Amino acid sequence: MKEEYVDLKLIDNATDHRFEMNVDGNIAIIEYKRYPGKIALLHTEVPAQLEGKGAATAIIEKTLAYIENNKTEL
Repeated sequence: MKEEYVDLKLIDNATDHRFEMNVDGNIAIIEYKRYPGKIALLHTEVPAQLEGKGAATAIIEKTLAYIENNKTEL
């Protein structure tokens, strides 16, 4: 993950069923669906302003770390 993304917060927007990461006002997302004891990641999207800058990689890495660290809550 690029250094510029390390300190950005990953938000679990449970209302919209997606993880979000705000990069200078641009929101990268991963949509998900929860099942008992697991979570399915459905779709990753970054705004055009973030394409090719590593934002998709960053949100994926942050999301996988979040799931690993919170697997007992799934």
